[in-house]
Amino acid sequence: MTMNEDPLARARALAVRHKAELFIKAGPMLDDAEMLGRFGLTSERLAEMRENAEVLALDRGEAWFYPAFQFNEDGSLIYRLAEYLDVFRLDSPWALLDLILVGAELHGMDIVDAMRARRDDILDRELAQELGDGFA
Repeated sequence: MTMNEDPLARARALAVRHKAELFIKAGPMLDDAEMLGRFGLTSERLAEMRENAEVLALDRGEAWFYPAFQFNEDGSLIYRLAEYLDVFRLDSPWALLDLILVGAELHGMDIVDAMRARRDDILDRELAQELGDGFA
């Protein structure tokens, strides 16, 4: 089946392009080796963190990547990211990355900015929309 015969080919191509754009917009990435070295994790613990949605991990086919913005200097997650990871655990990590980097801005902030500024008003509103009917 060629691209012209596949009715979803264009949508798939757009999704691939959007993921590439998100990957760039997310800024510096850490790979498995950097995660192990920087935060003193074992490979087993890192795999467990991915499986349990304890960290935002992006599967690029050949390797896993972790947006550096999600970590404080001590390796802990930025304010309330764990809550977002839990709420969005059944969805694609790419969808969560899209929400927090490209999602609706309120008061000139995206979700990452709101987390760093500890703006609970913004963070609560976004979570309420996800947990409710989308119009909270």
